[in-house]
Amino acid sequence: MNYLTDSHLKHLSLGALLTVALILTGCASTQNAVKAPQPKATYQEFPDATWKPETEIRAPYRSSEIQLSTQQILTEGIYAFFDTHRSLFQLQPQTDGSMKAVEIVEVAGQRALTWGTGASTLYRNGQPVENTGDMTATVLEDGRLLLQNTGVAPFNMALHLRAFSIAGKPIRHFLRNANNQPDDLAWFMPETAVFPAGSMAYLGTYWLGDDEIVRPSKNAFTGAKTLENLIRRFSRNTPFCLSYVNHQDAHPYGVLFKEKPSRSRRSKDVATSGEFHLVPVKNASVFCEPIPETQEAHGTWQIVRIQGTRVLELTPTDAVECSDLGIQPVNKDSTDVGFAEVMVKGEKGERLNVVPVKILRNNQPIVDFRLKFNAKAAEAIQKHLEDADRARETHEAMYGAHTQLSRPVEKIETGVVK
Repeated sequence: MNYLTDSHLKHLSLGALLTVALILTGCASTQNAVKAPQPKATYQEFPDATWKPETEIRAPYRSSEIQLSTQQILTEGIYAFFDTHRSLFQLQPQTDGSMKAVEIVEVAGQRALTWGTGASTLYRNGQPVENTGDMTATVLEDGRLLLQNTGVAPFNMALHLRAFSIAGKPIRHFLRNANNQPDDLAWFMPETAVFPAGSMAYLGTYWLGDDEIVRPSKNAFTGAKTLENLIRRFSRNTPFCLSYVNHQDAHPYGVLFKEKPSRSRRSKDVATSGEFHLVPVKNASVFCEPIPETQEAHGTWQIVRIQGTRVLELTPTDAVECSDLGIQPVNKDSTDVGFAEVMVKGEKGERLNVVPVKILRNNQPIVDFRLKFNAKAAEAIQKHLEDADRARETHEAMYGAHTQLSRPVEKIETGVVK
């Protein structure tokens, strides 16, 4: 049995205190009964998760694959969940025989069909552009679906979906993030909540027609206005912490640039390539704190343009595990890391800023482990989301929002390690 101390009660909100009081006394009004919140699960309760970097595409939790074409799946429609948000993506056949792709963000959040966190905002010439616009769909000879966006930021994307029967399976095991780990609300989803008959889950792989950059975290910051300023700022003693896939054998790094650019502000006098060091850093420190007397890794950098945006690409040596740079091994050929000069909104309007980005390579498979669902499965998830969200709020009121009672998956890609 878990006992509440005075220090616990001190940090509870009024609503949470009322809930706790009902739990402790075992009393509830017959008219306004308050259901005890679901306790947070531990990582041992997710046996399907490997808690290691993903080297291959794995079938979801104890589910069997069903042979359905991508066109069949999308004609019915797929639902995606991002925390409490839900989106729908569906193909609609037109009278002329063509197919139009329609995406509806039902509860404000990320889009249903996206190739990664931050992919809802694209960048053209340094300017953020919403990934919107009508999309047409064409079935390719190999069964993939070619989606073509004709909006402000045109792009081509091929998609392949695999279908899995998940009827009777616990819902919590299928709420996954892009790293194939339990999503935030999965930890609070009731263990007894299961999918009904006819429920399906879908696992997607994407191929882009051109290189793109995406910003994985809106909170990412460097404090630099230009790439040259970034190199000067992080070429001394304090490294910039890079994101990483957090697991037991992870080795998080901070980057230090070896070669400084010219002090001249004229771009023609500035170096466009050089070397960098990867300094091992502590994964539990507030700031990017190097670990003394540890072996450094290294690599090269170069400044290029991707979709008109100035980007500094990092290319480490083969000795560096891609998971220690925030990339799942299954996506090592399709994803790189770097920094980009983009316009961001601030208190005084838009300004140029350098942010960490992921570079997505064209014509390379990008696996997205965040599962999508058919209508029956989505309805079952939606039914329990409110209870899971309430359980999370109660847990955070008792223990704090940042308490790690389970293994974290990926550090936020910012200048500090959280």
